[in-house]
Amino acid sequence: MNHKACLIPLCLAAAGASWAQDPTVPEASSAGATSAAVASPEAASAPVAATPAAAAAPATSAPATASSSTNDAKVAGSENASSGASASSDAGLQFHPGLTFGTVTVDGKTWTRLSLQPEIEFGKLGVAFDIELFLDDKQNLSDRGWDFNTTQNGMESVLRKIYYVRWDHPGAPFYAKLGALDDVTMAHGLVVNGYRNTARYPDDKLLGLHTQLNDIGALGWNAELLVNDLQEFSKSGPFWAAQLGLRPLKPMGIPIFKDLLIGGGVARDESQYSGLRDRDGDGCPDVIDAYPNESSTCVNDPSLSWLRGLDTTKSLGSALDSAQRYKKAESDSLRNVYSRKMSFTEMWLSATLPLIQTKFFTWGIYSEFAKPFTPNDDSVASLGWGSIPVGSWANIGPVRLTAEYRHFKGPFQPGWFDGNYELDRALSSDGGVITKTELIYPNGASKTDLNGYFAGLGVDLWGLVDVSGDYSQLMSSDNSPDQRSISGKVALGTTITSLLRNKISKAELYWKKDRIGLDSWEDASGARKDSFFDNSIYTTYGWRVGSQAAGGVELIVQRETTFSRDSDGKLKSETQMSVASQVRF
Repeated sequence: MNHKACLIPLCLAAAGASWAQDPTVPEASSAGATSAAVASPEAASAPVAATPAAAAAPATSAPATASSSTNDAKVAGSENASSGASASSDAGLQFHPGLTFGTVTVDGKTWTRLSLQPEIEFGKLGVAFDIELFLDDKQNLSDRGWDFNTTQNGMESVLRKIYYVRWDHPGAPFYAKLGALDDVTMAHGLVVNGYRNTARYPDDKLLGLHTQLNDIGALGWNAELLVNDLQEFSKSGPFWAAQLGLRPLKPMGIPIFKDLLIGGGVARDESQYSGLRDRDGDGCPDVIDAYPNESSTCVNDPSLSWLRGLDTTKSLGSALDSAQRYKKAESDSLRNVYSRKMSFTEMWLSATLPLIQTKFFTWGIYSEFAKPFTPNDDSVASLGWGSIPVGSWANIGPVRLTAEYRHFKGPFQPGWFDGNYELDRALSSDGGVITKTELIYPNGASKTDLNGYFAGLGVDLWGLVDVSGDYSQLMSSDNSPDQRSISGKVALGTTITSLLRNKISKAELYWKKDRIGLDSWEDASGARKDSFFDNSIYTTYGWRVGSQAAGGVELIVQRETTFSRDSDGKLKSETQMSVASQVRF
């Protein structure tokens, strides 16, 4: 990481002479470019691993409500959004200035970023801006976000200045948001679970759309639409999801049953290749493009192509011409490969019934069924399905409980469209590209039945410490190994941070491991597998600490570790650390 850049917020923090109390800092997402997520004005609250664990993680069911929910945190300095209504929905003009600076990852390199992040609210309308300056890895001022040389670059530069525009908050009768989207869950997360389009922020900014209608008309209709990036409609196609629900017993006014919500939805990625970056717009993804900044060619290995295309029996001019034609033909061939629409679709049905809703105790039950589809109905991915025959959530004072019985007809992957989906749609593999469908549903994938459970527990211990964790286990009907997953988090409570007068505004540790026992490799001792608590390629852990360094200046430090294996089977850790500061006026 760039230590010079990290000294900037430390120096500014040290300049403060007094400690001041301030609202809690929004949680930073831990997926993708970790430092980028810390610097964002609106961040997802749950750690999500940017590893194969993310692709294999079972869906964590969000507490069911009468409408599908998202948990959006507003820009630093303003109140947290809550489902149903905005605390400031009837207020006049409000201005919430903010500023962040720190290190971020851009094109795999560490840059320094300074961003003004004010939010303007007028009644239910909110607009968050993101006016940024970048210093590249050589500490030179970059024109990123200020390039108006072409129409496309100019449009991108303008769009980067607006983080989002929203009307009201999730759960309101009408809610809409354009721009950055965070932590969107539909139904109970069996298909869309904690999705965000900010996984590569601020390296990439997507123009997302999320809108809801809630409890409309006599039947209490719900409608919801999610689009990851409206700009992808002009390319190979976006990822989108939509659901519709109603309360059929609402007109009858029967206690409890009047709140029964029945719904269904569909989520579709029109082309998983859309997740690949293509800086020069030549139709070849950067990961296989030998010239990612030159649109005339995208030959994967230019030196090898040159040798293959060179005809030594002809004159040098003819040989050069022959080589150029060969390079063009090979480039066109690659473009044809990645112009294909590798689509993936999942549909679901769900039912939700809140049973008790009081201030101290809430309890409800739910059920969900999901089925994936691909263009080839005989593909492995189209053979499976997943269900939560019965699930339940409860909040008892400071205790939060979730329990589910799960039954899957393999192969099936829950929570397919999760917080890391923008990173996992298509990945570089052995000099080529592999889609998430090809990775999770390869030929020969197990078609066995899986039965098991998911259980989650969270406890707020008198505001001192908040402890949460979950465990999932799916048992197969044959000799296939069980699918197990576990995660946990420990964080300081609000009472402690208040007593510390926000000198420590946030402190938390998290650990997550998916596909326990399924990380296999070979070394000098022969075939090996990981045990329950061993680190594996499906393990992620880290910590986050926020400190009120001076009046209005908050320092945020985050460290996350993931793992991969070398060709000889040796486990290799990969650590990302970021330092950023937020200034509130």
